[in-house]
Parts: sequence; C-alpha cells; structure tokens
Amino acid sequence: MDQIIGANLETLLSLAEAMALKKADGHLTILRFTTHWKVILGTPDLITGDDKVVITGGLKHGGGYGQVLELEGYGTLEEALKNLILAEQENVKFKMPRGEKDEQD
Repeated sequence: MDQIIGANLETLLSLAEAMALKKADGHLTILRFTTHWKVILGTPDLITGDDKVVITGGLKHGGGYGQVLELEGYGTLEEALKNLILAEQENVKFKMPRGEKDEQD
C-alpha cells in the first residue's frame, strides 16, 4: 500500500492498466472535468445503459452517465488512480456517492 502512495504517474498508469486487463477486459476509463479527475475500470455505457439512475438538478440521468456522476472526483490524475488501485486491491466496489457535488459534471 505504501508503494502505491509514493508511486509516480507512470507506475500508477501501469498498475491501473494491468488491473483493467485482468478485471475489465482491458478497459480503463479516465475522465477529466473542469475541476477534477475520475477513473473507472470498464467503459460506462453513456448512450443506452439504464442500470443506474441518478437525479441531479431535477434531471434524470441513467446508465453510464449516472455511474460517472456517482464516482468520486479527485484533484489530480495521480490521486484518482491511487484511489482506484487501493479500492480494487481491497475488493471494494469503486463507486462512491458524491452527494451534493453532482452539479460539477
């Protein structure tokens, strides 16, 4: 775990890519928003998916969009990757409710 905390971006990307190859058929999604980064194993279905519905600002968002809204945002790509890797190592589902922060996206 300490190795992850002090790792550089190249190492973190390599670890995340290895996890994606093992757990998500090689799919790793990195999203950059105005104020934060989000990372997830797999590819959210932003068009047709309706497995998750989130309501923000009175609007209903389903599928992968709702999944992306629920992900915690991090100030740097390094921080987002570290949290993904640590969560996956602990077998924690990497979807954390963000509460009122949903308006950021």
